[in-house]
Amino acid sequence: MDKNKAKPCIMYISRNSALLDEKVSEVKDRLKGKINTDTDLKVYGEADEIEESELANFLGMPSFFSKSKVLILKGVDRYPAKLLKVLARYIGDLCPGIFLVLTSSKERLNPRFLKAVRSAGTIKSLKVPSPADARRWLRDRAGSDGLDFSPEGMETFLENVDYRLDTLKHEYEKLYLYAGGSAQSIGPKEVNRLIPRVHNLRVFDLVDYVGARDKAKALKALRSVLGQSWALIGAVTLLHRCFKAMLYFKYHLDKEGSDYIRKNSKAPPYMVEKIIKKYKGFAAGYSHEEVLETISILNEYDIRFRDAYRPEKLMAGLISEIIGP
Repeated sequence: MDKNKAKPCIMYISRNSALLDEKVSEVKDRLKGKINTDTDLKVYGEADEIEESELANFLGMPSFFSKSKVLILKGVDRYPAKLLKVLARYIGDLCPGIFLVLTSSKERLNPRFLKAVRSAGTIKSLKVPSPADARRWLRDRAGSDGLDFSPEGMETFLENVDYRLDTLKHEYEKLYLYAGGSAQSIGPKEVNRLIPRVHNLRVFDLVDYVGARDKAKALKALRSVLGQSWALIGAVTLLHRCFKAMLYFKYHLDKEGSDYIRKNSKAPPYMVEKIIKKYKGFAAGYSHEEVLETISILNEYDIRFRDAYRPEKLMAGLISEIIGP
């Protein structure tokens, strides 16, 4: 058997849907110019209905237009067991030149289906890029493109995309079009003008639950963003701002605390006023010493999060340290 011959089936596994979508896009880009994508490439999303007759027509015969045919099935972990068993049968008896690309957010699938995939091809678990990966990519890419970021500008950029590598790559193009060929250093002002801040909405819930000292709900919100290291980094940033605002309120510096929130929030004015009122309420539930101690804890965790392999475990520990057992 030719060791260099591509296996007819590959399945990518990750809890991060954006990472799986990015991998599918890479596959589709590699196929351009190599096969007739109108007739020999078929892509099904997890919400698409798939008829067995369609599979039989596509997988049962070689192409008349290209050397290969490629079927991409996204989110197979959400397929009914009956369909997975049908797929297992086809995977075990694919015509030469026919390839399957599968994605799944879970490792535990129909045993017969998994056995067929392992026998015919490869299963790859995709590692979620860490905040350190995002920083390294930006530093390397900016260096190769000749873009000069100030240290503050680079951190603002990373914060605005929540250290999310796929979003970073997309938003980088905006900055490159804006500043490409310019000798001017890119600072926070230029970044904020072009790159809106992105946060998973559940991150805001997590911050509110920590502020309200509701550990059970905070841990529940944490579970909803598992596998999204960039979202957890964003949560640390938001928690730090929340408790710094609370510190102003604890010392009865209401104007300074309100101005601090207005300066650091991009929410509409009516929403900012709600945040101010909410944070004042949170402050009442903490002593001066607890707020100061929490800010110290957040400073320590901010450094640890940036290179963490399993940030969700760190976040669970952070929640326990702030709220208590």
